[in-house]
Amino acid sequence: MSYKDIFLAELVFSLAEHVSEDVIPQPTIQVQSLPSECHISQQVTGDCSAVTAIFGEHDALAAFASQYAKFEVTDDILGEILADFLNMNNGSFVVSLSDTFEAECSLSVPEFSDGAIVPLLKDTYITPVEFDYGTVNFVFSEM
Repeated sequence: MSYKDIFLAELVFSLAEHVSEDVIPQPTIQVQSLPSECHISQQVTGDCSAVTAIFGEHDALAAFASQYAKFEVTDDILGEILADFLNMNNGSFVVSLSDTFEAECSLSVPEFSDGAIVPLLKDTYITPVEFDYGTVNFVFSEM
């Protein structure tokens, strides 16, 4: 099982447990770059070097954040709620890495790159997840 596979397994579990049981992940695609609307990311450092991120259309992200937070999320806290989900999921990912590979990793504070391009590593994958309100994209980029 690869780091990417563990990330995806944790993602599906986190989505089902904290957002919606009706999670419909689409096939993961490998990409060379990310769209400009991707501006929330978090680094995993240590035995696994990775960057994770989340992006999508504003309305889909707002609905996703509200569903995750269990309250109506306003634009002034939208980024923080999305970063919280990313951090929560990545925390589970890091624990799984430790359990599966005895890999020691840590997480950076989620970063907001307002308009700047999220720095990617060697292999970058996007997993689109469909919800009733739109698609939210999750990024995993690794060495």
